[in-house]
Amino acid sequence: LSRSSLFGRGSRYSEIRKSLAAAPGARSAGFGDAPLQTLYAALAVPEEQVHVFTDVGMVSRGGASHRPARGLPPPAPKSPYAQGGVLEARGGSGGWNGTNGTNGTGSEYPRQKAAIYVLADGGRLGRLVEMLQSLDRHFNNRFHYPVVVFEENLLPVQKARLSAATRSPLTFVPAGFGLPAFIDERQVPNQTGCLPERGMGYRHMCRFQAGIVNRRLAELGYEWHWRMDDDSLLTGEVPYDVFGYMASAGKLYGYVSTVRDDDACIVDLWDTAKEYAQRLRLSSENFFGEWPRGAVYYNNFEVSHSSVFTSPQYRAYFDHIDQNGGIYMRRWGDAPIKSIAVSMFVSADRIHRFGDLGYRHAPFIDQEPAATRRNTGGAPRLLPRLALAWKPDAPVHSVIGSFHIEAQPDAALQQLLAPSDTAGGGAWIGADSAASVGLGPARGAASQTFVWLFGDTLVGSVSAAPGSPPQRVRRDAARGGFLVRNSVGALEVDARTRRPVGPMRFAWKPQVRIGEGDGPVFSASAGPREPDDFMWPLAGLSYCPHGTACKLVVIASQCAKMSGAVAGLLDGDAFTVRGSVAIVVHNPHDAADSWTYEMQPIPSPAYEGLVMWHAGIARADEHGRHDEEGEWAYFLGALGGWTKQILGRLPIADLARLDFGRMQAWSHASPGAAPGWSLVSALPRGDDFARSLVTVGGVSESSQEAGVWFHRAMGLWYIPFVEGTRLILRTARTLTGPWSSHAVYELPERWSPERDYFAYAVKSHPELAAEDEIVLTYNVNLRNNPDMGRLFDLGEADTYVPQFLRLQVRG
Repeated sequence: LSRSSLFGRGSRYSEIRKSLAAAPGARSAGFGDAPLQTLYAALAVPEEQVHVFTDVGMVSRGGASHRPARGLPPPAPKSPYAQGGVLEARGGSGGWNGTNGTNGTGSEYPRQKAAIYVLADGGRLGRLVEMLQSLDRHFNNRFHYPVVVFEENLLPVQKARLSAATRSPLTFVPAGFGLPAFIDERQVPNQTGCLPERGMGYRHMCRFQAGIVNRRLAELGYEWHWRMDDDSLLTGEVPYDVFGYMASAGKLYGYVSTVRDDDACIVDLWDTAKEYAQRLRLSSENFFGEWPRGAVYYNNFEVSHSSVFTSPQYRAYFDHIDQNGGIYMRRWGDAPIKSIAVSMFVSADRIHRFGDLGYRHAPFIDQEPAATRRNTGGAPRLLPRLALAWKPDAPVHSVIGSFHIEAQPDAALQQLLAPSDTAGGGAWIGADSAASVGLGPARGAASQTFVWLFGDTLVGSVSAAPGSPPQRVRRDAARGGFLVRNSVGALEVDARTRRPVGPMRFAWKPQVRIGEGDGPVFSASAGPREPDDFMWPLAGLSYCPHGTACKLVVIASQCAKMSGAVAGLLDGDAFTVRGSVAIVVHNPHDAADSWTYEMQPIPSPAYEGLVMWHAGIARADEHGRHDEEGEWAYFLGALGGWTKQILGRLPIADLARLDFGRMQAWSHASPGAAPGWSLVSALPRGDDFARSLVTVGGVSESSQEAGVWFHRAMGLWYIPFVEGTRLILRTARTLTGPWSSHAVYELPERWSPERDYFAYAVKSHPELAAEDEIVLTYNVNLRNNPDMGRLFDLGEADTYVPQFLRLQVRG
C-alpha cells in the first residue's frame, strides 16, 4: 500500500524511472518494479512511515506466503531496516522456554566451531535464495555462522547471485558426485519403485548426504553441522544459538520432526541394518530394537555433532549399507540410513527436538514458532470453539457415477455417544474406532442387537459449570483408572425403521483388586504376546453356520506401547503395531465382560509390522462380488507405510476355526505375472512377500483402519477414509477393483488442522441407514497429546468421540 504521491505520475520516482529506462542496457536488463520501488522507498521514506502487516495472511502464486499472527499484540516498534536489509518489524521472543527445554538469548552459550550447510542445485536457486534470507532474518543476523554451500558446477554468476542475496558468509565447496567403484553403472535401474521420477542425480545426493558430507565438514574444521535444504524455511525468530545450546546441554543430534517413509523406499534396508546389528551384537544397544520400521527423522533440518556421522562405528555401518548397493539399486534415502544409525549409536537422552522453532518444509512440516502460540506449554493451536461438531453445517453435495450424494452430520445419532455428565465417575466418555457388527439374523424379531467395537476408551465423567463448556474428569486409579485399551457397546436397532431402540450400553472388565485398573474386553494375554501388548479391535462379522450358535469374528491390531524415551522422539502415537490378530467370540449374546474367545495371529511371512490384515473384513463370493452368505471372508489390509491397501481372503469356515492354512493374497505369483490369488504360504518371505502383493489403491495414512462395505442401491463396494480435511469414498464393483475416489464431505471448522485436530478411523454402520443412505462415523483426536492429557482440557469433551454423518444417496 502506498500514497499516490510516492510512486504516481508527477512524483520524483516517475522521473527516476524514466531516466533509468533511457539508460544504456536498461531494456535488456529488464528492471522489475519491486527492486526499483524498494530502492526509492529506502531513499525517500522515513523509517517511521513504513509499516509491515505482520497480522495479515497472504499467499502469492510466485511462492511467497505469510501466515497471520492470529490474535498477537501489535509488534513492538523496530526499524524496518535493522534486520539485514529486510523490511520486517517484529517483537523479539526473548528467552522463551520451549516444549523440551530449549531456552536462551544467544549470549549465554559459548560460540562453537560450527557451520550451516546446504546442497545447491543450479536449477533451484530461487528457493535457495529464499532459504538463505529466512536464515539471515531469523538466526544469522545475530550469530553470523558460516554457511557452506556444496555444489555441482554452479556458474560464477550463480555464486555471485547467492552471495549478493545473503549477509551470511558463504563458502562454496564442490560436492564431487559420482558412482562408487563397486557399482556397475550398467546394472543400475533407470527407475525404482520409490519415486520413479527421481534419477541418478537424486541417488548421488542420497549417498552424499548419508556418508560424505559430514566427513567433508569435519575436514574443514567444523565440529557442529546444521543441515538445511534449499526449500527449508525458518519462519520465526530463533532466540538462541542452537549450536551453543546443543553443546551446553550435552546433546549430539537435533531435529524438528519425524515422518514415516514409504515402504517402496526402504525395501530390504531395515533387514540389512538388522543383520548388521545382529552380527555386531548392536541390537540391545541404545534403541534400534524399539525404533519403528520406516520411522525417519525428517532431516532437511538436522543439527549434529561431527562425531555422530564421522565416528568409526558410523563409518563401518555406512560402508556396509553403501556396499550393499541399495542406494543406487533401490533408492534408499539418506534419512532412513541416518535415522537407523542414530538409533544404534546415540542414546535417546542425547537427542533433542527443536519443538520451539518456526520451521516449514512442504508438504509435511509447518511448525509455528513458540512465540506465536497461544498455549506455550503445548502444541500450536487455536482454542476450541464451544459449538459441538454436529451443529448446523450446510450439506455437502457430490456425485458418484449416476448417484447424487448429500452429506451432513446427524445430531440425533450423535446423542448415542454423547459423553455422560453423571457424577459417578465410571462412565464411558470417549473412544475411537467404533466398528459395528450385527449378532446374527433377526428372524421375525422386531429388533436386532449390534455390538460396537471401540479402541482406547476413556472412563470418568463430564462436568459443566453454568455458562462454561463441558470438561472431562478422569476417574482415579484406585477406582479403576481412566483408560482401558478396548471396550464394547451394545445397541438394539429396530429392524423396520433402522432406528436405535434405547441407549447404547457400554462394557469392559472391571478391576479385580483396588488399584489394579479396569481391563479391556479383549486382552493380549489370551494369545501370543510380549509385555505391554494390547489389542485394538477394528472390524468384525457374524458367522452363523447351519444348526450351530452364531459366532462373532473380530480382527484386531496387536500393538505394544513404546518406551518413554523412544516415544518422546516420534511424532504421533507412542506405540508400534506388531501384527494382526483374528478373534472368535463363542458367546457374543452374553455380556461383553463375560465373553469367552480364542485368538490367533493372522500369518504374514514378512518383517514385523510390514503387512497388516486388520483394516476391514467382508463376505463375498469367489469373484469378489457382494454375497452376505458368500463362502469367502475378505481381509482389507495395508502395507506398513499405511499408504497402500492390500487384499486377502480365507474360507469363512476356516476363519471361524482360526485355521489360516488356506489363506490367499491378491498378488503376483512371480515378477511380471498378472494379478491373481495365491496361497500366502506359497509366496516369498520378508520384503519380497510385501513386493508380491498387488495394491488396490493408496488411501492415505489412515488405511490401516479403513474398512470395506457394500451399498446395494449403488451396487458398489466402498472404502471410507479421511484425506486432509476431506472424507473420501473409494468405490469399486468388485473387491479386486479397479477403485476410484470421490470426495463426499468437508470436515467442519471445529475440527480444522489449524486447531491441531486430525480425523481418522471412518466406519460405516449399514444397520442405521435406509437403503438410500450411508451412515458413517469418523473420529477426531488432538496432535501432540501425550497420555491423552489434552482430551481433558476445557471444551474438549466432544473430541475423541466418534462423529456421525448421514449420506443421502439419490439415483
